[in-house]
Amino acid sequence: MRTDSVKKYLYKLPKNYNIPNIMITTYFAHYREKLTFKEISFKPRQAGTNSINVVKIVKIGWQALSDFARFKKDMKYTKISK
Repeated sequence: MRTDSVKKYLYKLPKNYNIPNIMITTYFAHYREKLTFKEISFKPRQAGTNSINVVKIVKIGWQALSDFARFKKDMKYTKISK
């Protein structure tokens, strides 16, 4: 993503937002910025265990749903110039 494009949306995210990459992508799609999706893959975990347990994942998910609702409302009423 180009720096000048990302700058237009960073101010909209809370300082310690958990999943900024998803929301920046959402802003790009909503405001019709130039966007290309590329498939990526990950190798299976080689060692160790997941540091985030199910309870934390659920909490992050519920918070994300709340945040998305707020962001969606904001996008409905906010115009961003290209």
